[in-house]
Order: sequence, then C-alpha cells, then structure tokens
Amino acid sequence: MLLPMIAIASSTIGLGWFAFEKVTLRVVSMEAAWRFSQPDFEQSDLREYLTWKLQEQTGMSRFSLDAEKGSGVASVSLLVDQMPLPGGLSFETPELKMSSHAPLEN
Repeated sequence: MLLPMIAIASSTIGLGWFAFEKVTLRVVSMEAAWRFSQPDFEQSDLREYLTWKLQEQTGMSRFSLDAEKGSGVASVSLLVDQMPLPGGLSFETPELKMSSHAPLEN
C-alpha cells in the first residue's frame, strides 16, 4: 500500500516541477526576446543576462542560445540541457526548449 502512494506522490511532484520549469522558461524567453529587440542590446549581453536569470530562476546554468534579429523581429530560442536530480539515483531532468519573438525597437 505504501509503494503505490510513494509512486503517485513522486509522479505528482515531477509533473509539478516540469510545469513550473516550462512556465518559468517561457517567461524568461519572452523577457529575453524583448530585451534583445532593443537597439543597444547585443547577443553577448543577452547571453550574460540569460546566464544570470536562468541561474536565479531555475538553478540551471547550462543552456544553448540561438538569437537573431531580422525582418523587424528579434527571435530567441533557448534549450536548457539535462541536469541530474539530487539524490542517489541517476535521474535527469528532460531538455526544455522555448522560443519567443518580439518586434524590433527603433
């Protein structure tokens, strides 16, 4: 009886964590796209900002960034790499990917 309850609890916690991280990544990528759309904000500034923001918001610092400006739109695509979960087991978080766009400011 105890084992099924533990399995349900851990599944619920895992699903809750995934939903929280996905929403957090969406907010961070939208803010990053808006910042990148500003005329004085370069890709190196964007990488620094995202390193700080992701570490602060999610505790994750390993990510891939694809950002470009063109056709009146700033596009930011983030891929947060897998991260081992704490504990003795070899569980890892899934990769999370999010893309956002913002109109370029003049």
